[in-house]
Amino acid sequence: MITADETGRAATQTPLTGRAQRTWFQETLRRFARNRGAVVALVILVLIALALILARLLAPYSPINPDIANVAMAPSRAHLLGTDAIGRDILSRILYGGRLTVVVGLLAIAIAGGVGLPIGMIAGFYGGFTDRVISRLMDIMLAFPGILLALSVVAVLGSSVVNATIAVGISLIPGFVRLVRGSYLSTKENVYVDAARVIGVGDVRIMVKHILPNVLAPIMVLATVATGWAIIIGASLSFLGLGVQAPTPEWGTDLAQGRQWIETAWWMTTFPGLAILVVILALNLVGDGLRDALDPRLRNR
Repeated sequence: MITADETGRAATQTPLTGRAQRTWFQETLRRFARNRGAVVALVILVLIALALILARLLAPYSPINPDIANVAMAPSRAHLLGTDAIGRDILSRILYGGRLTVVVGLLAIAIAGGVGLPIGMIAGFYGGFTDRVISRLMDIMLAFPGILLALSVVAVLGSSVVNATIAVGISLIPGFVRLVRGSYLSTKENVYVDAARVIGVGDVRIMVKHILPNVLAPIMVLATVATGWAIIIGASLSFLGLGVQAPTPEWGTDLAQGRQWIETAWWMTTFPGLAILVVILALNLVGDGLRDALDPRLRNR
């Protein structure tokens, strides 16, 4: 007599090999793990996140208080990454400043996704006149480079951290709208969507419960890569004096303050710039790994 446990195990085995089939998550994780670059990048991001969270414990000095006795000191045992023009420890400022830089990027992505996702869903699902109007508006926004669009928004709203975050988020909305719109245009033609309509399921429920789970993979990849763009644009606004204001530590602000000393004190700009470079590169590698792991065309390889 076959028990329920044996039946369940048999259902998860392939008919030819008898080996248990992997779940979607397990298969995605396996494919992601095969990409060594993406795995290393993910580990680096986790370590950076932990360092930023524990900045209060790891930072050897105050990121704000000046030390006139150690102005523009080169990297040494006392100051591993040197000091800036008024004696502040650069390592401490990078640890504390990274918090603000990363938070601005993540909040901007939340704004871009929170606004762009529903707009793209509506445009792709309903099509017709609604789609044309939304698409033309997005085309107008895409006519401006992301940094220029963000600068325009900050010029209207004013210079502050909050306004810079909103500006970065707005500049990234068109990318989310276009991706979600295209995904919905193709997915809404599937049989299960027609079946849901036949049994009387409402449009909102179809868009959210039936279609959205099937288009999450490209959205996740875009969110990962767009986070890098958000950090770059946010740091650029701070570099131009339109985002985070001194003496608050932030990578873009530190780059701006150190550019006058670049010939005699290279470490003031080099290390904040390297911090941005490492984070952006790691995010892009993780995004590439997610793209390959979630691509259904590569599932059988």
